[in-house]
Amino acid sequence: MCLTGVVQHMIQNILINPDSLLKSEEQKRARELLKTGALVFCSVDKDGKLRSILKDSSKSVINVEVTPKETDLSFKCTCGHHEGICIHCAATILHYVKYSHIPVKNKGIERKPNFSGLVQKGISDFLEATPDEFKARVFLELASEMPHSPSRWANCVFEVNIMFEKREYKGSLGNLRQIHFKDILGGSMQISHFPPQDRQIIRFLAINAEADGFKLSLSSETAAEFFHSLSGFDNFRCGKEKITVHRNPALPVLSAIPSGDGYLLRPGIETEKGQIPFKDPRIIMGKSGCWVGLSGDYWWIPASMDLVWLRNFLHAREQVCSREKAEQIISNFSKHSVKTAGIHGQDLRYRDFIPVYHAKFAQDKSLQLKLCFDYAGSTVYPADKRLAESSGKYWKRNLEKEREYENEVLLAGFRKKNGGEGLYTISDTEAYGLFFEKIMTRWIDEKREVYISPECSSFIKKGDLDDFVLRFRNVTEENGFFKIRYQISTMRGEISWKQLTDAVRNGRTFIETRTSNFGRISDRLGKFVRAVADFVQIDPVDEDVIIISRASALFWTDTAKELLGETPSEFLELKNSLDRTSDDESGLSDFNGVLRNYQLDGFKWIRKMAENGLNTILADEMGLGKTIQALVMIACYRRQHDCQSLPVLILCPSSLVENWEMEAQKFVPSLNVLVLKGPDRAEHIDKISGSDIVISSYALAKRDVETYSKFNFSYLILDEAQHIKNPSTANAKACKSITAEHKLVLTGTPLENSAEELWSIFDFLHPGMLGSYRSFRLRYSGIRDSEDKQLELAARVAPFILRRKKKEVAAELPEKIEQVIYCEMEDEQRNFYSELLEKGRDECNDFLKGRITKFDILTSLLRLRQFCCHPALLPENFGVKNAKSAKMDLMQELLFESIDSGHRLLVFSQFVSLLKIARGWLDEQSIKYEYLDGSTENRMERVLNFNSSPDIPVFLLSLKAGGSGLNLTSADRVIIYDPWWNPAVEMQATDRTHRIGQEKSVCSMKLVVKDSIEEKMLSLQRKKQTLFTNLLDRVPSSSLGHLSNEDIEFLLSR
Repeated sequence: MCLTGVVQHMIQNILINPDSLLKSEEQKRARELLKTGALVFCSVDKDGKLRSILKDSSKSVINVEVTPKETDLSFKCTCGHHEGICIHCAATILHYVKYSHIPVKNKGIERKPNFSGLVQKGISDFLEATPDEFKARVFLELASEMPHSPSRWANCVFEVNIMFEKREYKGSLGNLRQIHFKDILGGSMQISHFPPQDRQIIRFLAINAEADGFKLSLSSETAAEFFHSLSGFDNFRCGKEKITVHRNPALPVLSAIPSGDGYLLRPGIETEKGQIPFKDPRIIMGKSGCWVGLSGDYWWIPASMDLVWLRNFLHAREQVCSREKAEQIISNFSKHSVKTAGIHGQDLRYRDFIPVYHAKFAQDKSLQLKLCFDYAGSTVYPADKRLAESSGKYWKRNLEKEREYENEVLLAGFRKKNGGEGLYTISDTEAYGLFFEKIMTRWIDEKREVYISPECSSFIKKGDLDDFVLRFRNVTEENGFFKIRYQISTMRGEISWKQLTDAVRNGRTFIETRTSNFGRISDRLGKFVRAVADFVQIDPVDEDVIIISRASALFWTDTAKELLGETPSEFLELKNSLDRTSDDESGLSDFNGVLRNYQLDGFKWIRKMAENGLNTILADEMGLGKTIQALVMIACYRRQHDCQSLPVLILCPSSLVENWEMEAQKFVPSLNVLVLKGPDRAEHIDKISGSDIVISSYALAKRDVETYSKFNFSYLILDEAQHIKNPSTANAKACKSITAEHKLVLTGTPLENSAEELWSIFDFLHPGMLGSYRSFRLRYSGIRDSEDKQLELAARVAPFILRRKKKEVAAELPEKIEQVIYCEMEDEQRNFYSELLEKGRDECNDFLKGRITKFDILTSLLRLRQFCCHPALLPENFGVKNAKSAKMDLMQELLFESIDSGHRLLVFSQFVSLLKIARGWLDEQSIKYEYLDGSTENRMERVLNFNSSPDIPVFLLSLKAGGSGLNLTSADRVIIYDPWWNPAVEMQATDRTHRIGQEKSVCSMKLVVKDSIEEKMLSLQRKKQTLFTNLLDRVPSSSLGHLSNEDIEFLLSR
């Protein structure tokens, strides 16, 4: 047995009982899927793996791989299902079991006649209402064994099924009588829907059968009568074998077969085509004769002699005797009207055969495979009949072996064509290619007899098709986009880019060319297309031209270098120009300040990218002077264009508008700065065109979007660009609607919650570079757990992001110490917290079962966090207003200690209500402080007052309003009162003081209640910070994803 045969045997042993692998409901769903024709290809490879290809409703290809192990199987499917065995794997198992394992055959003086009361019809009356095609058919089944009732007391039991308009009905006695006597079933099925022979079967059974559950029972004599209605009936089976009832009767015969020195006497029959010796025939006794069967074929023998004697003769055991004795017995048998075969009788033997295959493409482009079996010159087609005859001799066909070859074809995904002897078809291009590549070549290697039409020969070339090659014929550039005339071809034909991308997107490898030949997509080309397809556009005028932006050309070049080895020279020139360094420092005369080396490098990088038509993100770590680098770039740009360029528009959070104004006045005092804020800003709109720099906030920009649409800007700069991270928000839509020649994003955290935020920023910088929002989400789903996806996304955005860390470029910056300080709740607080936690766990169970919404469970998490901060933050109906807070006590101790030691502190909390409690305590203690939250109007005054007043030791800030954009280097201690989901937000808050200009070491203290939800939040932060680090260190970043169901369970776990 060959290796593949051994593996097939192993898989068969494991799959022999699919019930051990699949539940009944899974099997039912899988069979329904198979009925739709979804499975288009299946094979067992030489490495022992069972592989299949299925199509889903969108015609995409799904690949299934089943690998045998010592005692079980492993499954792999590209549908993305991760729990248990998916429906595609289940369908593959059932398909394999159906066509690879062959179960053992189960133990199954003339007067005018009087027509009184009957109407005599004309001949033409019998042709009325005869349909062209019958909607219903009858199927008879004997599940146990071939029909055999040798005495009048024995019964034959049948199972009847009815197919009507592709639905199956049980042919119970009640249903058959309903059809026969009332001419209707189920509201629409009528007797006229059946072919004539099927109507007679229904009539006979409805009148003569007895119910045996859902099956029907006939006595032996009645069954013998019934068999006369079944002559030539195609839908009569026992298990997998067809039962054939012959129209022409047979005669009993005594055969003498040479055996050694004597002869073997054996009963048999003579049919119209020859003689058949019998051994253990099956008999159905009637009243005027009997039916005799062998290997599923039945012949009627009229009772021209005593019927019991005939039955016993046919059932007689064979006898070995001498020649003389044989001649004597044969002579005497003529008295009983039994024909004798003399001494020339034949034995009924099995013959050997070889399979023969003929492959060709039909007119409808389906692949047709004709299978026949050559029995020593006699050709037969796959059938369910065991007996065969030629030249007056019968022999037994090896149905088991024939079925192995037929099942091999069916296993590969071919469908048997109705009405075509041995004809099988397959209609999917992917299935063509895999069949020729994996199966046909193996047949040829095994020296099987295979005949291939000329049009099929393109598939056979050393076991493979030619691979498509992508070439570039002509490249032009217009308005920042490259137009490329391409050619994707093999020696036998070409395909379009759309054909290629559609095939790759649907998981296909083989494509039909424009000249109706076929080609193969290599793994390297497929990988390249998957990488670049989402940003490639097809020219609407010429499908042989594709359009790629300058921004996308960089990733195309890097990907093509690895996978194709060929890329347009224009792309290479663009990349080389970016790789060249520049020492040009012209235009710095309008900048009033001193740049550090890394800041000068940042300015040069932004300028070089802009000169090449590329928009960028400056993502330096917080505190490294992104604002200064943007201002020097503006000054140099204005100088380079002789101050005749369009104005620069800067949008930032409301809390940073004044800061930008002050920084501009300090570092670029020669530039005319216009700040648009307040209710009277409309009065200053006409000053935009005459200004060098226009500064406004995101909040106002979305209100003034129509105003900005009337202007063009040389630069649009977004500070803290996480404000446009959600592409559906008014902020994002407003910013993306403003027209500017160049765009620049400033942010230390390009991502805060999910990779989609990065898409939104790049949709602002270079629309289409990362594909559509939907395709991006599909492509990078699960990026947190996929290093390959992280690497790919980092490679796509890396050329457009510059990020430096403090430890790399500002080694002189004092040390930043980060601490987590724990406190424990007292008994009263702990008891109430436990009650809240149990309630939250109950709600979590309800949420996972779909009884409540995610909003409800998030509210429970919020209450737990509020209680950890201070019980007074809970609504009054909780009755805990006066309960003590362990964390507030801890903060008060830290403030006393730090103030006594001469430190100045920033205290951050996301809860404004908590800051108000802290304000009340500071007032009671007569401790000076500054305060800033989202409602503070004179924000920069508060910042300047704190920085210039050493006697103010504390600054209370809300995490959202004061966590970004502010310079608070006069403080050297930071208290993060309550941990936030996103560690990047906490880092931003700490970096309000740990930034350029800080001369003291900075200590950041995060307060956490022990054995609470806050500890679980720290664990989530550490886990989700990994992705942030992986992407950010490669260039971009991502941090805390939205809370998943698993995260919620973890937060509320014991």
